[in-house]
Amino acid sequence: ELLQGEVFYLNAQQRASRARTAGISAQEELRSLLGTMNSIYPTDQLNAPGIVEMPDLDSLVALLHDVNFEIRVAREARRIAKVNVLASYLAFLPRISLFYGYNVGSDSLIFDFQYYQDNAVKNYGISVNFPIFEIKQLVFGWLKARKDLQKSEFTRRRAELEAEKALRATYYTLRESLGTLELSQKSLDAANEAATISREQYALGATSFLDFLTAEQSVYDARVSYTSALRDFYVQQVNFSYLLGALTIGEGNR
Repeated sequence: ELLQGEVFYLNAQQRASRARTAGISAQEELRSLLGTMNSIYPTDQLNAPGIVEMPDLDSLVALLHDVNFEIRVAREARRIAKVNVLASYLAFLPRISLFYGYNVGSDSLIFDFQYYQDNAVKNYGISVNFPIFEIKQLVFGWLKARKDLQKSEFTRRRAELEAEKALRATYYTLRESLGTLELSQKSLDAANEAATISREQYALGATSFLDFLTAEQSVYDARVSYTSALRDFYVQQVNFSYLLGALTIGEGNR
């Protein structure tokens, strides 16, 4: 029992060391994200979610194309590329403009306003310019616009496929995290019940102190597993909401 107690103590020290390292890493990560040198101690609690009903995956895929930011950006880029192609076509058309003005000539350097007013010749009409000397540049511009449109089509399709793949992976991961959370809750309840029985047996002298500590350790381990499962659920829920344009699961159902 003495040797078992020493092993128990050493394992507890190792876990405490890993916990301190994880705490320091989390502090440094938060400081880097928030741009501060102060220590940060979260006060929010990870509350257990209520009854969560996962919506149908097919309906989420249909919704994804309307709310996902990556897809919307790709569609906007494609729309701009189509406008550029249209502009490249219009560049081949002749440029038509109207002009209106006055012309006057004089051999004297002396400014005479009345002379200019009496001898001014009015000019107006329509100017038509054909881009004959710009054909090469216009052709290359048109080809580039068409290539950009094709590239935007591939980019849009790739964004849709990547978003659908990420949605399906996140959807099943979220379902898995829900199942893990339920099992962790049941394991925690069972560990608490076992610890209660072990505490009563130790009070009656029917079990050793080391067995009592082992039962208490099982409770703490089950609580850590439950907290980790709860954390994973909220992380997956955030990823899920990001893919659906910050929609929550409840909003997705509606």
